[in-house]
Amino acid sequence: MRTAIITAGLSIGLLVPQAALACGGFFCGGTPIDQTGEDVLFAVDGRNIESHVRISYTGDAEAFSWVVPVPGIPELDIGSDTLFDTMASVTSPSFMLEVGDSECQGPYTYGWWGDDDLADSDGNPSPAGDGDGPGVQVLAEVQVGAYEAVVLGATSSQALLDWLNCNGYRIAQSALPRVEAYLAENMNFLGLKLANGYGTGDLAPIVMKYVAPRPVIPLVLTAVATQPNLRIRTYLLGDNRAVPFNYDHVWVNDARINWANGGWWAGPWNTSGEYEALVGRAVDEAGGNAFVTDYAGTSSLLADRIYPEQGYDVDSLRQVTDPAEFVQNALWLGLPRNATMQNLLRRHIPMPQDLVDQGVEERDFYNNLQGWAEWLQDLDFDPDAFVNDLNELLLAPMEAAQQLFDDERYPWLTRMQTTMSGWEMNADPAFLFVQDDLDLKGTGVTAFPHNGAVPRERWARQDFIGGDATVSCWEVAAAVDTLSGVKPVLQWPTSKVNTSKFPAATDLVECTALPAAMIVERFDEAGNAAVILDQRSDIQALAPSGYCAPAMEPPASTDPPVGADWPPANDLIPLESLDEDYCAELESGATGLPGGNGDPADPIADSPSACADASCSTGTAGGTWLGLLLLLGLRRRRD
Repeated sequence: MRTAIITAGLSIGLLVPQAALACGGFFCGGTPIDQTGEDVLFAVDGRNIESHVRISYTGDAEAFSWVVPVPGIPELDIGSDTLFDTMASVTSPSFMLEVGDSECQGPYTYGWWGDDDLADSDGNPSPAGDGDGPGVQVLAEVQVGAYEAVVLGATSSQALLDWLNCNGYRIAQSALPRVEAYLAENMNFLGLKLANGYGTGDLAPIVMKYVAPRPVIPLVLTAVATQPNLRIRTYLLGDNRAVPFNYDHVWVNDARINWANGGWWAGPWNTSGEYEALVGRAVDEAGGNAFVTDYAGTSSLLADRIYPEQGYDVDSLRQVTDPAEFVQNALWLGLPRNATMQNLLRRHIPMPQDLVDQGVEERDFYNNLQGWAEWLQDLDFDPDAFVNDLNELLLAPMEAAQQLFDDERYPWLTRMQTTMSGWEMNADPAFLFVQDDLDLKGTGVTAFPHNGAVPRERWARQDFIGGDATVSCWEVAAAVDTLSGVKPVLQWPTSKVNTSKFPAATDLVECTALPAAMIVERFDEAGNAAVILDQRSDIQALAPSGYCAPAMEPPASTDPPVGADWPPANDLIPLESLDEDYCAELESGATGLPGGNGDPADPIADSPSACADASCSTGTAGGTWLGLLLLLGLRRRRD
């Protein structure tokens, strides 16, 4: 009979080894994995764009499908979860306080810190069809990591939807006009599905390289399949700060910032979403199509943060045949504790089914393999195969991502985010880079409009009100001097000091009752900004005392606005099952190869809305180029 190290508190019928590595294994880390939104990174060098997209999905592996419009035939590769985890950590805004006016004894300060082969890679498309077939052409097929990837060209939006549905991409008929708009711009479509033998745990970020006038997120196609108030975080690497081009730019009302909790409140460690909720409210006040900048400045923040200069000596693991010792040595090497590493553990050291049946938690098993040694005796463990996967799926993408930040082509990193619901996704956000004489080391933002650096550490002055040298600053009132002109109160005076000159809490408006958007800017094609809405006077009028009382708020409402036609009546109805003979005919006609009808057309020069340079305009579909995902699955009509 198999035995295990027994702990004091046993569940009935279950032997639980002591979790010696409960806080030091690969299944626990300091920063939680954020799966509540979508993340995309654009590295832009002229018209050459490299896009990294993190794919979030919950559901059955068989039902997974991912479709996105692309220019030409992009070059594909596997990306890195570590890239997104690290960027989120080091660019999260932190709200810092410094001592201002005080006559009390021992003024103090709060300080909160954040975590200081597809062909034709030039992006030229092949012809979408020869005109006498079914209107769909398979331009390329390849397996990339766990994904089966296909690039499709089409002359008919209906034929494209039919082909996708015949091949397991169950897409609603209501997507037809959205697809039509992209086809009018000479776009192809990239589809991803999981290859046989892979599960949703194998999902990894996807990297796409292509040529386009500017980076764009195709949200219009995402609208129906998205969740309400989806958090969208966009990172852009380039020669200057990036700004939204056809969306507005918002500065949140800093009187509504949770200054008392500083960096924790807005950082990746806070899973309550308070900062995202505030961003969402500010974006809604700006009309729904807007972004907030969290950081814009030097990309050197990521130097040696994704992949260390010395690398990882994983080849030393090839001789370690004991799985528990292998994992312990991997921990000593400092390999990342992220979703990719966790899935490699599941693949190469599968949890015995009898332990799964007993209800043993993954965390307890993988963080203490020594304690489960008896259950691993029959495991055919192959350290060479594990190391090969470590190099291919974990380390190579990390090293490639690190090179983006070591490359002098990309001195600036900009992080923007928004929250949007489907009824707001009526235009594809495009981004541009402003003029090239900006200062990378901006220390603050006090004037608007503003197109310079945006620091991740935002400082404000904390004034201590009342008292004298004989009174402790803990006894007097304290408030934050904000750009909005209204001061959030962090502490009220005690009975030991004169409180007559300070408003009582009951006399103050709550900070959350004030507008969330303070300034709304709009950038033109040249990157020049203009203020189109300044609510500072309105904010001050709502707080006549000059102070407001902080209060926690619930997340933003997920209900569509009054009068919104959402969802359209047929948007959640899947296509009926297509006739098998029709699918076979459609499949047999979609056999075109890249370049099969002559020289490939240039997507910019030959497009109906041709762009002469990177300053061409972008609307809902016109001039639209690749960005975020379109995750289209089976949806049913609501009751």
